[in-house]
Amino acid sequence: MAKEHRRGFDTIATLVAWTIWKERNNRVFNEKSRTWAEIARAMTGEADLWRLAKATIPAMATPMSGGRCAPRVFSKKVPETGNGNDQTSGSSDSDEDNDSDVGIDGDAAAAAAAAAAADANALQRKKRRFKSKVWEEFKAVLIDGKVQSAICNHCKNCLVGETTKGTSHLRRHLKSCPAKAGTSRVQKKQRISTLQPDSSVSKDLKYGQVNPLEEFMRAIVSKLCPFSAMYGASFAPFLAGRNPVLNMVPQATLEEKFLSVYEKEKQKLKEKIIATPGGVFLSLDSWYWDADVELYIICITVHFIDGDWKINRKTIRCSPKLVGSYMLGLLPRLKSNIVNVKMVLKEVVQDWGLQEKLLGVTLQPSEDSIKEASLHLEDDLTGRKYLVAKCKLLNIPCMVTALHELIEDSIMCDMTPAWSCYMTSSPERKQKYEQVLSQLHLDGASYGSKNWYSQFCLYEAALQFIKSFPLPEDRRHQTNPLRPSFDDLEAIESFCKIARPIYIAVKAISGPHNVMYNSYFHVIWRLVAVIRELPSMNNTERNFHVPVVQKEFDNNWRKWYLWLSIAVVLDPRYKLGFIELCFRQDFSHDAGMYISEVRAKLYELYIQYSYDNGQSNEILNNRNSDSGTQISAPLDNQIQNYTIAQAAVEEFKELNEYLGGGLCPQNDSFDILKWWRDNSSTYPTLAKMARDILAIPGCAVSAESAFDSCDQRVEVFKGKFRPETAEALVCAQSWIKSSVTYIGYFQE
Repeated sequence: MAKEHRRGFDTIATLVAWTIWKERNNRVFNEKSRTWAEIARAMTGEADLWRLAKATIPAMATPMSGGRCAPRVFSKKVPETGNGNDQTSGSSDSDEDNDSDVGIDGDAAAAAAAAAAADANALQRKKRRFKSKVWEEFKAVLIDGKVQSAICNHCKNCLVGETTKGTSHLRRHLKSCPAKAGTSRVQKKQRISTLQPDSSVSKDLKYGQVNPLEEFMRAIVSKLCPFSAMYGASFAPFLAGRNPVLNMVPQATLEEKFLSVYEKEKQKLKEKIIATPGGVFLSLDSWYWDADVELYIICITVHFIDGDWKINRKTIRCSPKLVGSYMLGLLPRLKSNIVNVKMVLKEVVQDWGLQEKLLGVTLQPSEDSIKEASLHLEDDLTGRKYLVAKCKLLNIPCMVTALHELIEDSIMCDMTPAWSCYMTSSPERKQKYEQVLSQLHLDGASYGSKNWYSQFCLYEAALQFIKSFPLPEDRRHQTNPLRPSFDDLEAIESFCKIARPIYIAVKAISGPHNVMYNSYFHVIWRLVAVIRELPSMNNTERNFHVPVVQKEFDNNWRKWYLWLSIAVVLDPRYKLGFIELCFRQDFSHDAGMYISEVRAKLYELYIQYSYDNGQSNEILNNRNSDSGTQISAPLDNQIQNYTIAQAAVEEFKELNEYLGGGLCPQNDSFDILKWWRDNSSTYPTLAKMARDILAIPGCAVSAESAFDSCDQRVEVFKGKFRPETAEALVCAQSWIKSSVTYIGYFQE
């Protein structure tokens, strides 16, 4: 009992001594690092405090029930709050004091407590004398009433804090404190990266006003959202959180600013097209709006390879085309924007300066009015470059639309109801069906998808589904729903064998912007082999009319194969030998005809790109001036023809060296445009050919609407946008999504 009583006294004595000593010196300790051993070392020489603390023990220690004194409830750490109201705890490991202590009555204890409180109040008054704001980030350490050091509130480092040393070093520490938010190098880089390139943080509030507007307009263009979204109840607080000083500009002002920026970027794109060394192509697509109104949207996209050997595919015009003038009264808002296809094409060519650069047009196969309009353009062409003939455009039907029509128009039977019912007749089957759909690497079919594509997605899932739920062999005891037969299974297998390469071809041709024309040959060639195997497939007649499919594909193949083959020849991984091998394998009797046509067109283009009329006349004039003799007109023509022929024979050396050279490795990382850029000095004429032929567009539809019945962007013209604003939004979105490193306002 005596030992426990003494032990309790020591603990309380240590606590009282520490409390009085700390209040006198206003010493601040880290609650997670100070121990009683450190406290004992700090209190060395404070014998008077020790005696004063022990003198208060009789008044503070009260025995507990059972005759025991207060237990040791203190841990080895001394926690304290940030506001100076300390809560200390810990077990005393200081040495016991062997001095004889004299008891003091309650009055002495009260006097000691009053003195300690007075000292604490005096120190608090001294603390409030600090005028520098830097002390809000530090805690002053006082010894004998004087500031000796300062402890950082963030990193807990102890710095010099004497009044004679000033506070400049404390301010410098705050700028580089590793524990303070926004001061580390990584945080500074992240903060700087959010600013515009080559810009610095400005104290002018206009910077905070303009930057969110630019970001907002870029977001509006990317998603084709209405400008009113900025003023919605959910989006306005978001902007206010990013920039509290942002003033909400009127919606009309925002729209006008967008149109002004669009016009500036449009002018930059015009200058870029004019400066490009090669030719350009146009693709025309029509978006169907409403069966009642019979309104179409004509979308025109330009395709070219610029001086840096980067492919550019950018929409430059969207104009409503109304079928039937009697409908103008129903849509007065669009009356001034309804244009004839011929007029809009002519206007685009003149406005964008394409008279000397336009080489061809990619059209929808079924749009006769657009075909007629493209032929009307040939009267205005003045360029010396051409691929077909002088002042003649290369007209290539859209491959994506042709493939859709190939399979869509020949489907004879729809078995989707039976298979859908079979795969969803029970919760277990439905769960498995949903699991199979999630595992298929296909873009999910939607309500507006093409009919054949919806069937293809369902049949592909069914082929995977029957691996877990195979069809029963005995069909005599069937229960509802009726299960598909084995003939049905063979029929959908044949359907998928045809639809699968068509899906891959459509995906490749309409997908990434950086796919060149030479890549289309490989996906079309796979389809050639499948079409030739149609008659040997089981139950194919239940899905397609085979002769119709073969005839339709042959008609499209004759329009595609020549320019696809030329593009493959200009691919250093394949060249002419690959084309000859493919044709001999699949076209045994007609292979010679195909190869001869490809070779003849290749040499014709090479001669044309080597010596156009202007260059030949210049050579002839130089030779005639050197000779100094007068020649007659017939002799002049003969010499001119001979000169061109001799020059062409000499220049065939470049073509023969290219065709006879080694092949580049076939790998996915090969960049054909980079290869021609690096080898343009070695093969200058072939590089000019490659710049034009590789830019030929294979389709006129967008990647987002490749499998849909209607282009999703037509919804913009149904909204509350003005027609010119809707056109600017569609064009600007195309510029953003283009994969070309085009530095501009709308470039992400």
